[in-house]
Amino acid sequence: MMLYLLNHKDVNVKRLSWSTLHSSVAIFISMLLFMSTKSLWILMAGHTLDGTPAGVALSWTRYVVVWILGPVILLRRGVDDESREAWCSIVQWFTAFCGADAFGELMMTSVFSASVGAQFGGFILCCFIIWLQCFGACWARHFVALAASTDREMKEKWADSWQVAETTYAGYILGLTLSMWTRFATSGIPTGAYGQPPGQTGAHSGLLALWTGTAVLVGFIVIGLVHRLGAPERSWTSRRFSQMTTSIMAMFCAWMSLYTLEWEFLYYTNASGFGGQAADINASILLAICSSVFMFAIMRIIDFIADRTGSPSVRSTAIFCELFIGLTWQRVFYMAIRLSGRQYKQAERVIDVVCMWSLAAICSPAWSFYILPFFLKAKEEADKKRQLQRRILVASCC
Repeated sequence: MMLYLLNHKDVNVKRLSWSTLHSSVAIFISMLLFMSTKSLWILMAGHTLDGTPAGVALSWTRYVVVWILGPVILLRRGVDDESREAWCSIVQWFTAFCGADAFGELMMTSVFSASVGAQFGGFILCCFIIWLQCFGACWARHFVALAASTDREMKEKWADSWQVAETTYAGYILGLTLSMWTRFATSGIPTGAYGQPPGQTGAHSGLLALWTGTAVLVGFIVIGLVHRLGAPERSWTSRRFSQMTTSIMAMFCAWMSLYTLEWEFLYYTNASGFGGQAADINASILLAICSSVFMFAIMRIIDFIADRTGSPSVRSTAIFCELFIGLTWQRVFYMAIRLSGRQYKQAERVIDVVCMWSLAAICSPAWSFYILPFFLKAKEEADKKRQLQRRILVASCC
């Protein structure tokens, strides 16, 4: 399927295909690095701190450190377009996973999981923290780094990459926390990012599916509406609002869709006597494969409608499909990594860390040398086609 899509004659389909493959492999590498740091800490400490105040403090410490070091890595290593894109992808997803771990554990503490209202307050707190971080990052970009810049052009490209990374991990975190609150409000059961909640019933699954369908429909409308605010002739504030809103809504819709499909599968398979670890692995693989096929078909439909209508707002909704595919494969990576070393008892963490670092060392060169350049080329071809279509439209209007 990927070979057909990566060599499609339509440059927009080709760009989306390369972008999805590029994002999925970047997510895989970032997930390996993130999970290996957690396993390495457990190996050194001798136990896990998940769900404890010390664990929450550790997660937030790791997130803050990564959030500060990310721009420095981009500045030092992003010397050309390919290396900048590669480091931006790793930094944004690694920061997103660290942030999701920190904010997710905060939302699951007894203070915010006591009621739906308390968890909504936790979501508002998360929005305020993210806003403070974005404001501080914007100030650092424009009044510290760019003001004291000797190579203005390179620093501006670095600032753009940093902004892209910031938009991605902020949208990932807020989309996750908003979907956690929506799931809590729908089912009355506070749960983490993955897994089947205790006490789930068929009514819970059906109601969540209804809310998810509504959320995706509303998300598509919002993404299409705010896309117009991101036009180059708009002000910086309008463009930034458009980018952030699009990222949050796309991530929210993707998380809600993933939750719903996972809940439905686990509920009906457990009701049939098929459960345990095998159900988790099979659910992850089946959801990823079926979702990839279905979402690529949806992206083709969106591209067809956008070509016929000439509307960039319609094409902008395809970001949901791309992110949803990435999240479903992230679920596979997460489950495989988490369960890989359990059979080895005492040595499971050592095997986890060695396997994860080995896989990252194998995948990273292949991704940077053989996927990333084709992604950038496909992106450039799609941009040229879009500019040509815009010129033709302007000429026909004149």
